Amino acid sequence: MAIPIKIEHKLSDQAWKRSNQSVLGNAFHELGVHPSDPFGEFYTSFQGPFRSSKSSYELLDIIDQEESIVGNTRVVREELEFPPRYIVLTSMNGLAVLVYDLETGGIFNVDFEGGDKLLVEGHLAPRWSSWWEFAVEYFS
Repeated sequence: MAIPIKIEHKLSDQAWKRSNQSVLGNAFHELGVHPSDPFGEFYTSFQGPFRSSKSSYELLDIIDQEESIVGNTRVVREELEFPPRYIVLTSMNGLAVLVYDLETGGIFNVDFEGGDKLLVEGHLAPRWSSWWEFAVEYFS
Protein backbone atom coordinates (compact mmCIF):
# COMPACT_ATOMS: atom_id res chain seq x y z
CA MET A 1 0.00 0.00 0.00
CA ALA A 2 1.23 3.48 -0.80
CA ILE A 3 1.57 6.16 1.86
CA PRO A 4 -1.91 7.65 2.43
CA ILE A 5 -2.44 11.12 0.95
CA LYS A 6 -3.42 12.53 4.37
CA ILE A 7 0.02 11.64 5.73
CA GLU A 8 1.85 12.85 2.61
CA HIS A 9 0.03 16.18 2.95
CA LYS A 10 0.62 16.53 6.71
CA LEU A 11 4.35 15.78 6.35
CA SER A 12 4.90 17.65 3.09
CA ASP A 13 7.37 20.13 4.60
CA GLN A 14 10.96 19.38 3.62
CA ALA A 15 11.90 19.17 7.32
CA TRP A 16 10.07 15.82 7.54
CA LYS A 17 11.62 14.27 4.42
CA ARG A 18 14.26 11.64 5.17
CA SER A 19 17.58 12.89 3.88
CA ASN A 20 19.74 9.91 4.85
CA GLN A 21 17.99 6.84 3.45
CA SER A 22 21.30 5.04 2.96
CA VAL A 23 21.74 4.57 6.73
CA LEU A 24 18.42 2.77 7.17
CA GLY A 25 19.71 -0.65 6.08
CA ASN A 26 21.38 -1.51 9.38
CA ALA A 27 18.40 -0.21 11.38
CA PHE A 28 15.91 -2.22 9.31
CA HIS A 29 18.11 -5.31 9.64
CA GLU A 30 18.38 -5.00 13.43
CA LEU A 31 14.64 -4.45 13.79
CA GLY A 32 13.71 -7.19 11.32
CA VAL A 33 11.85 -4.75 9.08
CA HIS A 34 11.51 -5.17 5.33
CA PRO A 35 11.59 -1.81 3.47
CA SER A 36 8.26 -2.65 1.81
CA ASP A 37 6.55 -3.09 5.20
CA PRO A 38 4.29 -0.06 5.88
CA PHE A 39 6.56 0.90 8.80
CA GLY A 40 9.56 0.63 6.45
CA GLU A 41 7.84 2.71 3.76
CA PHE A 42 7.01 5.41 6.27
CA TYR A 43 10.49 5.69 7.76
CA THR A 44 12.17 5.51 4.36
CA SER A 45 10.20 8.61 3.41
CA PHE A 46 10.03 10.57 6.68
CA GLN A 47 12.22 11.38 9.68
CA GLY A 48 11.06 12.35 13.14
CA PRO A 49 10.56 12.68 15.95
CA PHE A 50 6.88 13.50 15.49
CA ARG A 51 4.27 14.99 17.80
CA SER A 52 0.52 14.71 17.49
CA SER A 53 -2.39 16.74 18.72
CA LYS A 54 -4.30 13.45 18.98
CA SER A 55 -1.83 11.65 21.24
CA SER A 56 0.45 12.35 24.16
CA TYR A 57 3.03 10.01 22.63
CA GLU A 58 6.02 11.32 20.72
CA LEU A 59 6.68 9.04 17.75
CA LEU A 60 10.45 8.64 17.64
CA ASP A 61 12.73 8.59 14.64
CA ILE A 62 14.12 5.21 13.74
CA ILE A 63 17.78 6.20 14.27
CA ASP A 64 18.55 9.90 14.19
CA GLN A 65 18.01 10.93 17.80
CA GLU A 66 19.50 10.31 21.24
CA GLU A 67 16.41 8.22 21.94
CA SER A 68 15.34 6.19 18.90
CA ILE A 69 13.16 3.31 17.83
CA VAL A 70 16.22 1.10 17.35
CA GLY A 71 17.62 1.94 20.80
CA ASN A 72 14.34 1.52 22.69
CA THR A 73 13.53 -1.70 20.86
CA ARG A 74 16.96 -3.07 21.74
CA VAL A 75 16.31 -2.26 25.43
CA VAL A 76 12.94 -4.05 25.62
CA ARG A 77 14.25 -7.05 23.71
CA GLU A 78 17.23 -7.40 26.04
CA GLU A 79 15.74 -6.35 29.39
CA LEU A 80 12.04 -7.22 29.10
CA GLU A 81 12.44 -10.15 26.70
CA PHE A 82 10.13 -8.76 24.03
CA PRO A 83 10.14 -11.10 21.01
CA PRO A 84 11.75 -9.82 17.78
CA ARG A 85 8.31 -9.20 16.25
CA TYR A 86 7.76 -6.12 18.49
CA ILE A 87 9.17 -2.64 17.82
CA VAL A 88 8.92 0.21 20.36
CA LEU A 89 7.82 3.41 18.61
CA THR A 90 7.82 5.92 21.44
CA SER A 91 9.80 7.21 24.40
CA MET A 92 10.13 4.92 27.39
CA ASN A 93 10.24 7.84 29.84
CA GLY A 94 6.57 7.44 30.73
CA LEU A 95 4.58 4.54 32.09
CA ALA A 96 3.61 3.23 28.65
CA VAL A 97 4.80 2.91 25.05
CA LEU A 98 3.35 2.25 21.63
CA VAL A 99 4.55 -1.02 20.12
CA TYR A 100 4.34 -2.17 16.49
CA ASP A 101 3.88 -5.87 15.73
CA LEU A 102 5.80 -6.85 12.59
CA GLU A 103 3.76 -10.02 12.13
CA THR A 104 0.23 -8.62 12.36
CA GLY A 105 0.82 -4.92 11.66
CA GLY A 106 -1.07 -3.98 14.82
CA ILE A 107 -0.08 -1.18 17.18
CA PHE A 108 -0.38 -1.75 20.92
CA ASN A 109 -0.62 0.69 23.81
CA VAL A 110 1.58 -1.10 26.37
CA ASP A 111 1.92 -0.01 29.99
CA PHE A 112 4.73 -1.24 32.22
CA GLU A 113 2.38 -2.24 35.01
CA GLY A 114 1.43 -5.60 33.52
CA GLY A 115 0.67 -4.67 29.92
CA ASP A 116 4.19 -5.62 28.88
CA LYS A 117 3.67 -9.15 30.21
CA LEU A 118 0.26 -9.40 28.52
CA LEU A 119 1.84 -8.35 25.21
CA VAL A 120 4.66 -10.90 25.44
CA GLU A 121 2.15 -13.63 26.39
CA GLY A 122 -0.11 -12.71 23.45
CA HIS A 123 -3.01 -11.55 25.62
CA LEU A 124 -3.07 -7.83 24.77
CA ALA A 125 -5.35 -6.59 22.00
CA PRO A 126 -3.98 -4.01 19.56
CA ARG A 127 -5.30 -0.45 19.77
CA TRP A 128 -4.94 -0.05 15.97
CA SER A 129 -5.10 -2.95 13.52
CA SER A 130 -2.54 -1.58 11.05
CA TRP A 131 0.36 0.86 10.70
CA TRP A 132 -1.60 3.10 8.32
CA GLU A 133 -4.72 3.13 10.52
CA PHE A 134 -2.52 4.30 13.39
CA ALA A 135 -0.57 6.83 11.28
CA VAL A 136 -3.65 8.42 9.73
CA GLU A 137 -5.17 8.95 13.18
CA TYR A 138 -1.88 10.10 14.71
CA PHE A 139 -1.25 12.72 12.01
CA SER A 140 -4.87 13.93 11.61
